[in-house]
Amino acid sequence: MHGMDLQVIHAVAIEGRRLQAKEGTPRGYLDLLNTCMAPDPDARPTFEVLKGVIKGLRTEIDAKMAPADSLSPAGSGALEG
Repeated sequence: MHGMDLQVIHAVAIEGRRLQAKEGTPRGYLDLLNTCMAPDPDARPTFEVLKGVIKGLRTEIDAKMAPADSLSPAGSGALEG
């Protein structure tokens, strides 16, 4: 635990305290955070599971960030007459 503050170690290991997410954090990130900090190490996800969850979160974010016109096939605009 080189370089870790003893107060932090005590808060996590003895008091069971965990990080608090900022208001507005997407639900998927909150679920991931809580799962990774499960008190029982056997309940925490493997790296393989983490990889899949993170990939899914990135796909979800990319879809939300895509311009609306990129979601429909070319030439199928609703305003064409």
